[in-house]
Formats: sequence, C-alpha cells, structure tokens
Amino acid sequence: MEAVRGQRSKSDSGGSCNGGQCGTMLPHQKCAWLLLENTVDSIRRVRSFLARLPLSPSEQALSPRPHCRIMRKLALAVLLLPLAACHSFTWTGHGTGLSAEQRQNGIKDVTALSNKYETETFFKDVRRRIDGRNNAFGRDLMAIQDFIDQYFWNYDANDPAVNYPSNTTKFEHFGRFTLITATSLPPVDELTSR
Repeated sequence: MEAVRGQRSKSDSGGSCNGGQCGTMLPHQKCAWLLLENTVDSIRRVRSFLARLPLSPSEQALSPRPHCRIMRKLALAVLLLPLAACHSFTWTGHGTGLSAEQRQNGIKDVTALSNKYETETFFKDVRRRIDGRNNAFGRDLMAIQDFIDQYFWNYDANDPAVNYPSNTTKFEHFGRFTLITATSLPPVDELTSR
C-alpha cells in the first residue's frame, strides 16, 4: 500500500511511474494512468475492508465469500471508467489539421478518411446482406421447385433414366398415355382385334 502511495506521489511530481513511462506520456495519458492507479488502490482498500467483515451463519451457509459477486461488478465498473475518460484512443490533439497547400494537393485529413472508410464499410455490409437475402430467396424458390419436381412430376435431377435430351413434350407423352390406356380397355380391345 505504501509502495502504491509512493508511486503515486512520484507521478504527481512528474517523476517516473510504471518503469519510467510517465515522463514520455502526454498530460491526458498521465491523468488516465493516475486514475487507474487510484482505482486499483481503492479496489484493494475495499477488498481488505470486506474481507474483514464477519459473516452471519446464514451467509456462510449460502456462500463462503458473498462479497465476490459485488466486487466483480464493482471492479468491472471501475475499470471501465478510465477507458471512457481516456482521450488517447482518438486522433484529438495529434496534429490532424492540414495546411492549405496539402488541401490543394488533394490530401485528406484523418477525420475525412475515417468517415469515408466507415461509410464504405457500412455500405459494403449492406450490399453483402442484400446479396445474401437474394441468394436465400432464390435457394428457397429452387427448393419449392425441387419439391414440385419430386412429388408432382416424379422427377429427380440426378436420375440418369430421365435426364437425356428429348424432343418429346408433355402433350405428346399425355397423348401416348391416353392412347395406350384407351386401347387397353376391353371394348376398344374387342374392336381393334377383329
């Protein structure tokens, strides 16, 4: 605990912290680093305080360490705070402005390039989704057609007995069927055989 306080006082006075990294940090990075150190120190104090609390018999029967769940939630919330406050994840303050000569030569600044990239990425995803929906719709229509072929026409695309080139239409097949069926009836058979 004293080592952390000594380390914090060194970083406040501009000394080295975390192996000499504070000397090379920007002011907002030092602020985030100090906030993280204070957060870790606070978590250690709360954990030591909660560890010293006596547990009632009913709490001991339920869980040997009931404060662990609360501590996990608290640690997650406290660790996310420095990330929300840290400005070093953006291009702010990194000299993104362009001179008039650079603009005249067609050079774009980081913000314009970032916006263009985000827009292209968004519309690429939109096009991918549209293509996927169209392909899924076509696949489902073909599944319906396969169902009709199989159960109405008794046709299988992988059956070599029917998959050959032919000039015969459905009407010709129907005519042949009608003629053969009609000639097999007894009265027609009597007429044709005499």
